[in-house]
Amino acid sequence: MKELYNRMKQFQATIEGDFIKFADQKNIGLGSTALAFIEKRVRRKGGGAADGSQWKPYSTKPTFITPYKKGAKSNSFTSKTKSDIVFRQLKGKRKDKILVAKDGSEKLGWFTVKGHHLALLPGGYKRIREIEGRQVAFKDFERTSEMWKSIHVMGTQSLGLKFVTTIGTENKLSKKKLEGNNKREGKEILMLSKKEEQDLQEILDKWITNRVNKAMNG
Repeated sequence: MKELYNRMKQFQATIEGDFIKFADQKNIGLGSTALAFIEKRVRRKGGGAADGSQWKPYSTKPTFITPYKKGAKSNSFTSKTKSDIVFRQLKGKRKDKILVAKDGSEKLGWFTVKGHHLALLPGGYKRIREIEGRQVAFKDFERTSEMWKSIHVMGTQSLGLKFVTTIGTENKLSKKKLEGNNKREGKEILMLSKKEEQDLQEILDKWITNRVNKAMNG
């Protein structure tokens, strides 16, 4: 009996070690598959949040912008070409002058804020995305792709009778962006939907069955 007990403990330890390797395996592991499910729903398909609700729409509130400057810590636009589309309209215009569009529906102009000359862009962040040629049909939390590129499987831990695989980022700027997005939405972006959990469970069940069969027949 003691020998059987020891063999079972050894088998359990082997399964645990193999599972952690399986969960953490790059690109094809369980953690990477979970991340792929989330990215497909959020970035590619516009499937919204894990609970089935939609994210808050891109802001259309007028926002202050500045011309693109290479090497600046932050820019309103990701390139000078896109920045010029807006700022060409303001070239030669007097500071603190509000410009009205031909149809009278939009206003674009210079304002002085705390000693800094800033332009006010109607349409807000959504308009910036449109100018840059980015989709606005649904929120994908992607502009430079920096945040998504840095998100990866950080590791798997055995906690008693269950395993916890962590998906996130160690990049400080990306982590700040992710936390900011979570706060604005009031929910976690990196959460699995019920359907995604079921799909992962099926993958896990197959792995366990194959692993047990291999151990019994080995």
